[in-house]
Amino acid sequence: MNKVARKVSLYKLAKHLDDAGRVFGDPAVILSKNGRTASIKFNRPRFFNCIDESVITPTAAFLSNIVTDQGTDMLVIEGSNHKNKNHAFTTGGDLLMGWNIIDRKEKTDTISEQERLYLVNIYRTQHYLHKLGKAKNVISFMDGVSMGSGVLFGLNSTFSVATERTVWSIPEVSIGGMPDVGVIFHMNKMSHKFGTMLALTGQRLFGTDVVHSGIATHFCKSKKVDDLKHEIKRLEGNSAKREEIKEVLDVYHYESIDKEEEKTKQEKILRIQDFTKKVYSSDNILDIIDNLKMLEDDWSKQQLKLLSNGCPLSLRVTQRFLQEQNSADKCFDSCLLDSYKAAGNIYFCGEMKIGIENAMVYRGKQKPRWSMPRVEDVPDSLVDYVFDNEFAENVLTMKQLRDIDTTMPY
Repeated sequence: MNKVARKVSLYKLAKHLDDAGRVFGDPAVILSKNGRTASIKFNRPRFFNCIDESVITPTAAFLSNIVTDQGTDMLVIEGSNHKNKNHAFTTGGDLLMGWNIIDRKEKTDTISEQERLYLVNIYRTQHYLHKLGKAKNVISFMDGVSMGSGVLFGLNSTFSVATERTVWSIPEVSIGGMPDVGVIFHMNKMSHKFGTMLALTGQRLFGTDVVHSGIATHFCKSKKVDDLKHEIKRLEGNSAKREEIKEVLDVYHYESIDKEEEKTKQEKILRIQDFTKKVYSSDNILDIIDNLKMLEDDWSKQQLKLLSNGCPLSLRVTQRFLQEQNSADKCFDSCLLDSYKAAGNIYFCGEMKIGIENAMVYRGKQKPRWSMPRVEDVPDSLVDYVFDNEFAENVLTMKQLRDIDTTMPY
């Protein structure tokens, strides 16, 4: 048995043991409602609260009900921790689940109904959440790791709170994928091409930098988070206007930061934004790399290293997707559908399986052996294929995306 097979077997065993333990314990996601306040708590701490079918299926159903529930005015989203370790909000899609889908498709040229439902409900969940974030008060507590498609629970919330334990990143390019499920919609809205940089490099942001970059709305020290949650929930949704919730969040924010220290951090982000505007304005990834080489400073060297760790196919596809979605007439839902098509195609180009296997076996300590190791090796025809191919599984429509019945795949 090779390293990949052993690691997959271990992941499957760990998942089976975790699932078995839930027969008499809490489910993988804890969904509740108290008065006019609903709550979602991701509860897979051993797996950094990553999202598999046991999480997304009930979450999608829960959110579809809240969308039409006149008796709910507030939604609080958080993650659970494992014995004070593995602090995580959510790390998005489960790598093992993704590997299983690709492996099945390669062997049988099919995707099971359960897997199709999983994929579609990931997109439905963010459609519902984006809609709720505008109509009601949605607060996400990103106390810990927030990565991959999991960042959307913060991006689509009305308010999002980071702590000193927050580690934020969209590292999909490092595993042969692309930031999907509508992440690009939000990245394009960030000024100075800062979002472009985040999407292409998987750059990590920590603590208050998540606020200064415009991703989170507030910061709170982790030791004060429970008190903040209590105050927020005490407002009981309907009796709390959005301004009142903001006032409470503002108080904890200013009590949690050192103003002088944060002034320095904010200036650092502004300096980086000056660089990103100059470097990442090109629609050609090779031009971006050349721009970085010309600067010859520490930040540029770090950026080049991050780009070199990305999958060349992913870099080209992500850059093109950023360009195509950067239009005033692109709404979040249309970005979701476009993302579903492009991400679905790149799933089965071969590189993503290499990236997932490398991540599971080496945990980022070794660079994947991409079949196309340089950006120059990626043919234009393959990039066109990712955006144009109407593969058999690509039948998701706006009607299906907005379907309140979350038991139907497509």
